[in-house]
Amino acid sequence: MTAELTREIARCKQQLKRQEEEQGRAGLTLRMVRVVLCIYLLSGRADLAVACVGAFQRKRKRPGDAVALPDIVQWYESWPLGDLLTLGDPENEYDKRVKAEAERFISEFSTAAWVCQVNYDKRVAVPTLTLVQRHQRELVRRGLPASHALSSSAAGVDGQGGRPGRYMRLWAQRFRRRWNLTYGRLPNRSDLPAEELHAKATGVRPCKAASDKGAVAFFRWIDWAGQQVTLFQKDIAWINLDETSLQRDYADGKGTAVRRAWYRCNAGPTRRRPKRGNITLIALSSPHAEVQARLPQFFVGNRFLFSKRSLEAIEADVPSNLHFWRRQSSWNSTEVMLEVLDEVARVMASFPDKQPCLIMDSASMHYNKRVCLRAAFLGLWIIIIPSQTTGHLQPLDLQTFSCLKQHLRRKSIEAAVASDADAGTGSVVAAVICCKRFHDKP
Repeated sequence: MTAELTREIARCKQQLKRQEEEQGRAGLTLRMVRVVLCIYLLSGRADLAVACVGAFQRKRKRPGDAVALPDIVQWYESWPLGDLLTLGDPENEYDKRVKAEAERFISEFSTAAWVCQVNYDKRVAVPTLTLVQRHQRELVRRGLPASHALSSSAAGVDGQGGRPGRYMRLWAQRFRRRWNLTYGRLPNRSDLPAEELHAKATGVRPCKAASDKGAVAFFRWIDWAGQQVTLFQKDIAWINLDETSLQRDYADGKGTAVRRAWYRCNAGPTRRRPKRGNITLIALSSPHAEVQARLPQFFVGNRFLFSKRSLEAIEADVPSNLHFWRRQSSWNSTEVMLEVLDEVARVMASFPDKQPCLIMDSASMHYNKRVCLRAAFLGLWIIIIPSQTTGHLQPLDLQTFSCLKQHLRRKSIEAAVASDADAGTGSVVAAVICCKRFHDKP
């Protein structure tokens, strides 16, 4: 009985001793403490080391208010000097892994701080692809190997319509969860007119329901045109024509952004005011490669968007089939359509063995008496897509315009953040990441 009591007392003493040591280490293991000290040694920033302590506490399910945050400088001063030198210049595999983990945390912190800086300074949300590319550059800059899986997922973006790969999206979700970020849009500026905000919020989306009868009639016209062209001993050249509106600024959109719960620390970032004015892209698409390479593409803008100086500046670099038209209005019109038909006929004159057939929707500027007469004079056939079926039957609407606008948005955001300096030293960022919200579960 006495021996059992002695062993129980010894066990309780050891448990109390371990609890006291763990309390002195803020609830971290010895390896975690070495990682924290290595972060402070490499970066010289106590707030960065405190952020790592908070991350480890969350990993061990220790809330930030249950265990007091340590004094990193006191830890550093009380730690053996030889051990600190080993952390700075590791010789064994264990210390090398500790240093690599510290470098990886610093690179993630720098990426998260850069996201905050872009949100506050540039007022744009960071897309997933841009976030991954920035993180990969941070890893390479610190001598760490870039993730092959992330690189492969990022390389496949352009082949999938501009949408990030599945692995990249999963990594971005975990990254946002670790750093208490979110995915969405930045809030609107409070100084925008209430009428404008109301009009944007209550916009009516177009109907996407397809008419079965209209689709059947469309394919009958396609079959009829294919039969008639054989009478002229020609091959038919299908050409889809459609227009879309392009914004001047595509940097406004969803992406990685700070949470609104952070706003209590300081003023939150707001969505930057978009530049007013749109231009019209009149695009032509054909399944025949030799025809597609020669087909013209048109950008129509007014005299404020397309100034003479800007058009002269890009004149030498513009391909021959790309046309920038400076008009009184940026909207497509019957007069513009007549000029488009003239250009299409001029290009198709180089293919005497093909009969051009334009496939267009039933917009008023596409289908009227003047356009039909000009097309007949130029020898162009026209097939009209029935209403309420363009979202299902028109190739440009199905696969081209959305990819183009995603690409423009990505390039706009890359241009917006290209001039950013290295983030991670701002007082706002340090205050946000090291606040109590960082230690709570998002």
